[in-house]
Amino acid sequence: MAVVTCERWAVLIGINQYSDTTARKNLQGCVADVEKTNTILRTYLNVPADHITVLTSPDRLDECIGSNTYPTKANVVDALRKVAKRSNPGDFVYIHYSGHGDRRPTQYAELKKGPKHDEVLCTLEDDLSDVEFGGLLDHLVSRGLAVCVVLDCCHSGGASRLGLGASIRCRRAAEEAANGGQYDGARTRDLRNAVPIQSWFYRPRGYNLIAACQPHETAVEWGGADGKIYGALTYHLIETFLSLQSSTEPITYGRLYEVLEAKCRSKLKQQPMHLGDRSRVIFGSATSLSERGDFLASVIRTSGADVTLNKGVANGISIGDKLRIYHPSQSFLGLLNPKATATTEVIVTSAGKLQCEARSVTGSADDLQGVLVGWLAQLSSRANTAIVNFLLHHEERDSSAYVAVERLQLECQLYASPYMPLDIRLNALDPEADITVEFYENDILKFRDRHGNDLPHVPAEHLSGSLNARQMTSLLQHLCSYQLALSIKNPKTFSIPRYTFEILPDQVEDGDTDSLAAWRVQFKNLHNQFLYITIFNLAPAYGIYQIYPEDHASSAAVDPGEDIPYLVIDMKVPPLLKEASTQPGFKMRDIIKVFITTVQANFSHYCMPDLQGWTESDTGALTKVIQKRHAKLVKPQTEPWFVDEKEIITSVDLEGS
Repeated sequence: MAVVTCERWAVLIGINQYSDTTARKNLQGCVADVEKTNTILRTYLNVPADHITVLTSPDRLDECIGSNTYPTKANVVDALRKVAKRSNPGDFVYIHYSGHGDRRPTQYAELKKGPKHDEVLCTLEDDLSDVEFGGLLDHLVSRGLAVCVVLDCCHSGGASRLGLGASIRCRRAAEEAANGGQYDGARTRDLRNAVPIQSWFYRPRGYNLIAACQPHETAVEWGGADGKIYGALTYHLIETFLSLQSSTEPITYGRLYEVLEAKCRSKLKQQPMHLGDRSRVIFGSATSLSERGDFLASVIRTSGADVTLNKGVANGISIGDKLRIYHPSQSFLGLLNPKATATTEVIVTSAGKLQCEARSVTGSADDLQGVLVGWLAQLSSRANTAIVNFLLHHEERDSSAYVAVERLQLECQLYASPYMPLDIRLNALDPEADITVEFYENDILKFRDRHGNDLPHVPAEHLSGSLNARQMTSLLQHLCSYQLALSIKNPKTFSIPRYTFEILPDQVEDGDTDSLAAWRVQFKNLHNQFLYITIFNLAPAYGIYQIYPEDHASSAAVDPGEDIPYLVIDMKVPPLLKEASTQPGFKMRDIIKVFITTVQANFSHYCMPDLQGWTESDTGALTKVIQKRHAKLVKPQTEPWFVDEKEIITSVDLEGS
């Protein structure tokens, strides 16, 4: 579980009233959607009221004139721009729209080069087109914000919101019904199918988007248990939030969507759509789950001044690590609230494979009074420090390089995460150094691991001159975390479960010109009991990806005598290595590592993204650019028909015996 230091912001838009004279053009549950969402944000996530902009329609449209609190296009645009100005990189922005949607002939034919229509949000006074809205979202993302957009409306052609009260969320369909025409659901579904994925809303972007339904479906309203009408998406999304609220691991969009989709499938004919990075944490910072670098443990036993936690050596716990204890009410969806207050702090006294013993830092049982099984423990500091030694190949002691490293020694503690503390040393020639950085003339940096092996392609070319402390600290922590995972070996044990684990060549899919190779990952359980496994890809651009099971799930059970599903990983050159891959003799090294346990465990805290490089922001500051490695798991293609045969040989006994 991550301690959330980022701020959270929200823009909530709900429009029931579209006409003062024609009731059938209006909707029923949109304002209720916003009110319920606002309650969740403020009650469970402690989002400050002044960080939430609520724009809802009045009972009469003439009240909107000159007001900045109603959902006109100008007010919606202004609200999003204000969030961009007030927020900081790493903050989270939640945008919710409930209202009519529509489709009209495109005003951006040259830009779209394909789709002949614009999808629009029907804000009051004027529509907000998909291109305009997408531009506003792109701007938020470009400022380093994590953005989640929820659209409980028509989002592709003729989707409507039909059901209780026959409210229709497609403006054209509503107007047709209001004019006495019959709403032709089949016709509008066909219309939507014409360009289901080409809408400008759904092109690949840096934000996550949750839409009410699939392109061929209609979005309906839903009667809540409180007697109010809501959008079906909004109602079941909030129901999903609440069902996952006690999770001890941050919830990714992938996990959220699995539960949401299951709820909708069991009750509705519509299925929500998610587009974006499934590994990102909902309500988390701009970093993904892969970038957390920390984790939460649960209390599984208490005894006086001691507690037992469900994390151990395999999870990276060491004797001397400290953890803060929190009441479960201090978290929501696996994230500690920004103002969460710890009950006490404990220090690890012994560490087993998958659990550890910890004692109150004061040694007093009074500190743990009231702490129960199921309470949460957040890592606050590690006992072990990663040693980084800078070797300077400069003769002058007062050279700029010496000055820069000495400054880094002083400043790195301001930026270093407690989950990977650093000990920066200068010309120490320390054989225990986890990372050695050689600083040559002309500001050339070379990185080596603890065995003296070269760490190639580290993107530090923009950092050597000024040796920016914040960015260098981030880079070194990333490399040390990667090396830590790389160094994990089998524990000393007298009993090792029986299994086979192989990586075998496979075929690259037809038409895939980007993949250099394909490899099949095989694991078979030969043990006499269930084994639980998690498989990671330690990639050549210093990313660590959980490839089985996906979406940072807990380890998957493999029955005795059974194999895991047929899994193939396509190996593509990551962006960091693109230039190097054009040179003769280029090779890249991937490590496939499997964690095997006899009980279910979660190792997703080892995950990290690829290093891609550094870019200069609008303010002149250097920020890290992170991009996932282009490797994917695929399932084998199955032909639609098969031919098989067996041979029977029949002989004739000529002797008649």
